[in-house]
Amino acid sequence: LLDSDDVWMPNKLEEQRKVILNEDVELLSSGFDDEPLDIFGKKYPRLCKVTIQDYCIKSFIFTSTVVLKRDCIKTYGLFDEDMKYSEDMNYYQKFFQGDKVFYLAIKAAEYAPDREYYGASGLSSHLKEMHLGRRKNFKELYENHQIGFGFYVAMVLFGEMKYVRRRILTSKKK
Repeated sequence: LLDSDDVWMPNKLEEQRKVILNEDVELLSSGFDDEPLDIFGKKYPRLCKVTIQDYCIKSFIFTSTVVLKRDCIKTYGLFDEDMKYSEDMNYYQKFFQGDKVFYLAIKAAEYAPDREYYGASGLSSHLKEMHLGRRKNFKELYENHQIGFGFYVAMVLFGEMKYVRRRILTSKKK
């Protein structure tokens, strides 16, 4: 998977292939840098199994870094073509049902090297629509019993705060 404005690193597939062939992994994600995954100050090992709660708190599965097993498409289906915003998050959250989602801390891709900042252009510039898509995803997780009610409410409130912060940050950069 590769977004049209991102660039893969030369070693991406080689490094991820080693993991996906030797581990019980259905979906493997990496980053845009070599830093370990950090969620609210908790540092994860270079290769770590991640939970749906981790993913709700921090959206660390980036399309251009993902490798998944072909058989999983039969299990989890394809992207929801009716969703225009946050459809990637909606797709990846399905993989957590299998409890085999991992993160490998390598720089697998460069995020839109020509873009000045997140939200400058493309679909991510539609902050409100992205926010509403994310909220829809949380609701789906709750309705599918993948997250509890308290966590769902916390994520909706956290999402509201992140949305306001992004609006402020992007308005300063314009």
